[in-house]
Amino acid sequence: MDQSPAAVAQVLDHELIVRKQKLILAVIADDRDTVERLLGEGVPVDSKNSEGVSTLHWASSEGVLNMIRLLIKRGGDVNAVDKRGLTPLHSAAAHGQTEAVRELIRNGACKSAIAGTFGSPLQQAHLMDIQRL
Repeated sequence: MDQSPAAVAQVLDHELIVRKQKLILAVIADDRDTVERLLGEGVPVDSKNSEGVSTLHWASSEGVLNMIRLLIKRGGDVNAVDKRGLTPLHSAAAHGQTEAVRELIRNGACKSAIAGTFGSPLQQAHLMDIQRL
């Protein structure tokens, strides 16, 4: 087995990617114990997949309020952008997650962030007929 620094770094990078994926899945599943354990082991709270979609994007699009609150409490960025320029607020609004939208706004999410052809979160909310943001 190759023990060179480059080989060791590659294995460590792969392990971190796997742990980030586990964190994202635990967030979607609303598995607080696993999320807390992984964060405690040093997995970044704003872990992203290959498209730049963060844990908070996933929690927001799925409307998992417990995870939204936990991630924000642990330092999750409510204005993180993915590779398309979408924020967690865009994700929540586009999926009709009214309570997630409100929670993100209460915690400082930018309502006017523009993401190319997707527009702003308010435009997304209008498309999903979410009222009174």
